[in-house]
Amino acid sequence: SDGEPIELLVGDALKYRRSAHSDPFDIVFVDIFDDENILPPEFYCTEFLSDVVYQNHLGGRPDGIVVHNFHTSGKSRSSQLADAIKNYRRIFSTVLTVESIDSRHTGGNTILLASNNR
Repeated sequence: SDGEPIELLVGDALKYRRSAHSDPFDIVFVDIFDDENILPPEFYCTEFLSDVVYQNHLGGRPDGIVVHNFHTSGKSRSSQLADAIKNYRRIFSTVLTVESIDSRHTGGNTILLASNNR
Protein backbone atom coordinates (compact mmCIF):
# COMPACT_ATOMS: atom_id res chain seq x y z
CA SER A 1 0.00 0.00 0.00
CA ASP A 2 0.97 3.67 -0.18
CA GLY A 3 1.97 3.86 3.49
CA GLU A 4 4.42 0.97 3.48
CA PRO A 5 8.14 1.76 3.44
CA ILE A 6 10.23 0.78 0.45
CA GLU A 7 12.84 -1.89 1.07
CA LEU A 8 15.84 -1.95 -1.24
CA LEU A 9 18.01 -5.05 -1.37
CA VAL A 10 21.23 -4.94 -3.38
CA GLY A 11 23.11 -8.18 -3.87
CA ASP A 12 23.97 -11.18 -5.97
CA ALA A 13 20.72 -12.35 -7.54
CA LEU A 14 22.18 -15.79 -8.25
CA LYS A 15 22.94 -16.38 -4.54
CA TYR A 16 19.96 -14.71 -2.85
CA ARG A 17 17.19 -16.99 -1.64
CA ARG A 18 14.03 -15.52 -0.19
CA SER A 19 13.02 -17.15 3.08
CA ALA A 20 9.62 -18.81 3.29
CA HIS A 21 8.58 -16.13 5.80
CA SER A 22 9.52 -13.06 3.77
CA ASP A 23 7.30 -11.33 1.25
CA PRO A 24 8.20 -11.61 -2.44
CA PHE A 25 9.49 -8.54 -4.22
CA ASP A 26 7.18 -6.31 -6.25
CA ILE A 27 9.96 -5.38 -8.68
CA VAL A 28 13.32 -6.91 -9.56
CA PHE A 29 15.92 -4.74 -11.29
CA VAL A 30 18.74 -6.44 -13.24
CA ASP A 31 21.68 -4.24 -14.22
CA ILE A 32 24.94 -6.18 -14.38
CA PHE A 33 27.85 -6.28 -16.80
CA ASP A 34 31.30 -7.88 -16.75
CA ASP A 35 34.71 -6.21 -17.26
CA GLU A 36 34.10 -6.06 -21.02
CA ASN A 37 30.68 -4.45 -20.56
CA ILE A 38 28.89 -7.66 -21.55
CA LEU A 39 25.93 -9.13 -19.67
CA PRO A 40 26.89 -12.61 -18.39
CA PRO A 41 24.56 -15.21 -20.01
CA GLU A 42 23.55 -16.67 -16.64
CA PHE A 43 21.61 -13.45 -15.99
CA TYR A 44 19.19 -13.91 -18.89
CA CYS A 45 18.98 -17.70 -19.35
CA THR A 46 15.58 -19.33 -18.81
CA GLU A 47 16.71 -21.05 -15.59
CA PHE A 48 17.62 -17.69 -14.03
CA LEU A 49 14.42 -16.04 -15.21
CA SER A 50 12.15 -18.90 -14.09
CA ASP A 51 13.77 -20.25 -10.93
CA VAL A 52 15.57 -17.22 -9.52
CA VAL A 53 13.57 -14.21 -10.67
CA TYR A 54 10.00 -15.47 -11.10
CA GLN A 55 9.73 -18.26 -8.52
CA ASN A 56 12.13 -17.02 -5.82
CA HIS A 57 12.32 -13.23 -6.02
CA LEU A 58 8.79 -12.51 -7.25
CA GLY A 59 7.30 -15.51 -5.43
CA GLY A 60 5.45 -16.62 -8.56
CA ARG A 61 3.21 -13.53 -8.36
CA PRO A 62 1.61 -12.62 -11.69
CA ASP A 63 1.82 -8.90 -10.86
CA GLY A 64 5.57 -8.89 -10.17
CA ILE A 65 7.71 -6.86 -12.57
CA VAL A 66 11.24 -7.27 -13.89
CA VAL A 67 13.19 -4.26 -15.17
CA HIS A 68 16.37 -5.31 -17.00
CA ASN A 69 18.97 -2.93 -18.46
CA PHE A 70 20.83 -4.01 -21.61
CA HIS A 71 23.73 -2.34 -23.40
CA THR A 72 22.92 -2.52 -27.11
CA SER A 73 25.91 -1.54 -29.20
CA GLY A 74 27.42 -3.97 -31.70
CA LYS A 75 26.29 -7.31 -33.12
CA SER A 76 27.08 -9.40 -30.01
CA ARG A 77 25.08 -7.14 -27.70
CA SER A 78 22.16 -6.90 -30.14
CA SER A 79 22.18 -10.68 -30.46
CA GLN A 80 22.29 -10.98 -26.68
CA LEU A 81 19.24 -8.74 -26.35
CA ALA A 82 17.35 -10.81 -28.95
CA ASP A 83 18.19 -14.02 -27.06
CA ALA A 84 17.13 -12.47 -23.77
CA ILE A 85 13.79 -11.34 -25.21
CA LYS A 86 13.12 -14.91 -26.41
CA ASN A 87 13.95 -16.27 -22.95
CA TYR A 88 11.83 -13.69 -21.16
CA ARG A 89 8.88 -14.55 -23.42
CA ARG A 90 9.17 -18.19 -22.36
CA ILE A 91 8.59 -17.18 -18.73
CA PHE A 92 6.58 -13.94 -18.83
CA SER A 93 3.41 -13.19 -20.78
CA THR A 94 4.19 -9.49 -21.22
CA VAL A 95 7.62 -8.36 -22.44
CA LEU A 96 8.29 -4.81 -23.62
CA THR A 97 11.49 -3.04 -24.59
CA VAL A 98 12.23 0.68 -24.60
CA GLU A 99 15.39 2.29 -25.96
CA SER A 100 16.87 5.11 -23.95
CA ILE A 101 16.42 8.53 -25.54
CA ASP A 102 20.16 8.92 -26.06
CA SER A 103 20.64 5.52 -27.78
CA ARG A 104 22.24 5.65 -31.21
CA HIS A 105 23.21 3.10 -33.86
CA THR A 106 26.67 3.06 -32.22
CA GLY A 107 25.32 2.11 -28.81
CA GLY A 108 23.04 2.83 -25.95
CA ASN A 109 20.72 1.14 -23.54
CA THR A 110 17.50 -0.79 -23.91
CA ILE A 111 15.27 -1.36 -20.90
CA LEU A 112 13.29 -4.60 -20.92
CA LEU A 113 10.13 -4.79 -18.81
CA ALA A 114 8.51 -8.14 -18.06
CA SER A 115 5.48 -9.32 -16.10
CA ASN A 116 2.81 -12.01 -16.15
CA ASN A 117 0.16 -9.36 -15.62
CA ARG A 118 -1.44 -8.26 -18.89
